[in-house]
Amino acid sequence: FLPTPVSELATVLTACFDRLLRQLPRQLVYERAQPFGVPLAPASQPSWRTPPLALDSRFESGNLCRAHRVADVEYELLVASDTNSSNPGGQWFFFSVCGAQPGQRYTFHILNMAKHKALFREGQRPVLFSVNGAKEQGAGWKRQDVTNIHYYPNPFLKQPGAPSTESTFCSLTFTFTTPHAQDTLFLAYGHPYTHTELLLSLHALQKQHPQMQHYCSAQRLATTLGANLCHLLTITNPTREEDPPIPSRPVVILTARVHPGETSASWMMDGLLRFVLSADPVADTLRRRYVFKVVPMLNPDGVILGNNRCSLAGVDLNRQWQTPHPTLHPTIFRLKHYLSYLQNVEHRSILVFCDLHGHATQRDVFMYGCPTQLNSTFIEGFLPALLSQHVPFFSLASTSYQVQRNKEATGRVVVSKQLKVLSYTVEASLAGGAGLGELDLTEWNPEADSTPTAAAFTPDTVGHFTCQHYRTFGVALVKCLLLLSSRLAATSPLRMS
Repeated sequence: FLPTPVSELATVLTACFDRLLRQLPRQLVYERAQPFGVPLAPASQPSWRTPPLALDSRFESGNLCRAHRVADVEYELLVASDTNSSNPGGQWFFFSVCGAQPGQRYTFHILNMAKHKALFREGQRPVLFSVNGAKEQGAGWKRQDVTNIHYYPNPFLKQPGAPSTESTFCSLTFTFTTPHAQDTLFLAYGHPYTHTELLLSLHALQKQHPQMQHYCSAQRLATTLGANLCHLLTITNPTREEDPPIPSRPVVILTARVHPGETSASWMMDGLLRFVLSADPVADTLRRRYVFKVVPMLNPDGVILGNNRCSLAGVDLNRQWQTPHPTLHPTIFRLKHYLSYLQNVEHRSILVFCDLHGHATQRDVFMYGCPTQLNSTFIEGFLPALLSQHVPFFSLASTSYQVQRNKEATGRVVVSKQLKVLSYTVEASLAGGAGLGELDLTEWNPEADSTPTAAAFTPDTVGHFTCQHYRTFGVALVKCLLLLSSRLAATSPLRMS
């Protein structure tokens, strides 16, 4: 990551505020509230040499609210606030662009970014997908076509009378280009992963592994406020003579995507599920020893709507675990009661609870835990320590076991304190990290005391994570469970330093 030169940032700031002071002409080119296919009301507009771009976000996970053309190839954008939320602005964005001229550089200014601390200041780039590029070259989401990134506070207040600390929005400015004519482009904060993509992925896995019907079942955990299904997957092998019976196998709880804008969580879950449901011998061993209870998407409403953090009810579901409401927070309410049922009615042993997230202001993958002690042993440190030994982009230094007051109602803390379960939040940077070599985990068997193969350092142009990095970490996470079980049973465990 390279910091933005001060001279460049000063130029961007000067141009932006100059426009505000001089009230340059503005042409409204997109309004989310406008019915699809109904043109905006014509108005007297200045004559520019290039045709206007056509922007849109009326699709799953899209969230562009409004766009104005303010110069020939320059546009100002507003992202939609989370549905029914009182918090203005956001960080997540996802929209499409049509009509870009080949080779022409266009500049976008997103004016209502909520966070003042962001890795866009240090080189993070948005992702861009070209429909023609995918058709002609098989290209996927790329970052190298998005350049000249600037992130800076602007004078627009988030709310009237807001306190002075971070009371204004920030602007994200970037330039992009396409080599293709008549192209449709998609721009997003990070690699999108929609609710539809989850359903298609699960369907594809069923076709790829017909035998998985014997060791994977799906059931409805809850119906959301938006009438969408939240699925619970149960993954374990049928009992064989040499295997422990299913009721005696430790239960592993894995959840993701409680915050819709944290798409890296879904990519980790995608890699995890692809591996655990495969015919790999280590995956078979995991299914013979454990029962996996997996909720791939805790907030499908928010994901579908293009929210950043909130559900359809306009609340952060990961702050509702202490007293979830059965109607307003159905997925959290049902999951919490289900975990209690497993413990108190079925008398099952829960090995670990892991909630997968994305992080906007820190690099690497790291974890948050809770300070659990068993016979003076710091057992919470086992799994992070194992991951740091086998995954070069996992940061033990960024891992923390402190519980701040504003995190008391999160899943990690409530499951740890009320259910006495080893509990973690897994955070994967939405930007990238330090040790971004391509890690090959295909032949790694943790019980054989081997180590994963790390190839040469091959990050993308500015050290971003790719979808494959996230998937790889998902595989590493479940493989390390085999080592975690033996570590918990060891006679010389890791002690608190």
